[in-house]
Amino acid sequence: LADRNGGAIPTDPADNENLRTLQPVFTVDVTLPQNTLERIGGRAWVRFDFSPEPLAFQWVRAAGQLLLKHFAKAV
Repeated sequence: LADRNGGAIPTDPADNENLRTLQPVFTVDVTLPQNTLERIGGRAWVRFDFSPEPLAFQWVRAAGQLLLKHFAKAV
């Protein structure tokens, strides 16, 4: 997946093994019901549906994430 190997994800030029990306990347493994794809390599559209949440809970979560980001740099 690295850009130096023909992929679309830019990797750190200082990383000789092309494993460290310049920006955070994550993958999600999805299990589909049997016989849903017509062929190997087919495409499946996946929707992540998050339930609504009160604004106050969103603020608390955002504040927690901000604190984690701030103190993670100190470690």
